[in-house]
Amino acid sequence: MPNDANEFLPSDALNGLSLGISVSDSADLPQLGLFEDHFRLALGEIARTILFAGGQLYYGGHLRDDGYTQFIVDELQRYGNRNSPFKVCLAYTEHQRLSAEEISKQEEHLGLFGEIIFLDEDGVPTDYSPQEDPLSFAPSCELLERSLSGLRNFLVRTTDARVVLGGKRTGFFGRYPGIIEEILVSVDAGKPLYLAGGFGGATLDAISILAPDNAAWFRRYETEQDDYQKVLAGLDALQEAATRSQDWSKNGLSAEENAILAATYRPSEISALVGHGLGKLNK
Repeated sequence: MPNDANEFLPSDALNGLSLGISVSDSADLPQLGLFEDHFRLALGEIARTILFAGGQLYYGGHLRDDGYTQFIVDELQRYGNRNSPFKVCLAYTEHQRLSAEEISKQEEHLGLFGEIIFLDEDGVPTDYSPQEDPLSFAPSCELLERSLSGLRNFLVRTTDARVVLGGKRTGFFGRYPGIIEEILVSVDAGKPLYLAGGFGGATLDAISILAPDNAAWFRRYETEQDDYQKVLAGLDALQEAATRSQDWSKNGLSAEENAILAATYRPSEISALVGHGLGKLNK
C-alpha cells in the first residue's frame, strides 16, 4: 500500500482527470476522538495530492467564510497551480442568495486558482443573474430539492471519480442527506468512488450498505430524529442502485485498500490511497 501519494504520482499523472469532492460535517467526530482539524487536514492532503499531479477538483457547496470552499481556496493559494484547477459549483438556490458584490468578491479571491460555475434549477450551467433583493430570496422546499439534486447530478456527470468524507444526517436540505445522494448518483452513473469512512457520518452509513464488512468496526447510526426517515430512504435507494451496478467499486484499489480507506482517519493515508487509485485509473 502507498505511504505517500506524491512519491507515486508524477506531476502530470492526473492530467485531464477531474475529481469531485463530497464533504460535510460529521457528528461522529467526538465519538471517534477526532476534531474538525483532523477532517480539514485530510481534505487539504487530498487537494494537494490531486493538484500536484495535475488534476482538477470539483466541489459543490457555498461561499461562506467558514466553509470548506474557503479552506480549499487557501490550500490552492499555498500549493496550487494557476490554471483554475478548482471548480466551485453553486446550486441555483445558493447563488441566488448572493449579491453581485459578494460574487465579485469571491471571484477575485479565487483569482487564477479557480472559477465559479453557476447552475440553474436543473443543474445546467448558466450565467449569474442576481435577485433584486437577495436577502429576501426564500426558495420553497421543492425548489431546494430540485436545485440540489440538479447540482449533484451535474457534479457526477462532469467528474471522473469522487472522494467522500463525513456527511450530515440531520439539518440537511434535499430529499436525502447530500453525501448519500451524491454517492447514490455516482453509483447509478457507474463512476468510481473513494469512500473515506474514518470520520464516520453518512459516508460510513453508505459503506455499511455498499461494503458492509468495511463498516463493521463502527456501530451503525440509529436515531429517531426528524430526518431519520430521509436517511433511511436514501440508504434504501442506495442499496437498490448497488444491485444494478458495481462499477462504482472499480476505483483502482484492491479490496484490502478499500477496507483501509473505509476505516482510516490519517490524512496522509487517505490521500495516498486516493492518489494511488486515481493514478491507476488515469493510465
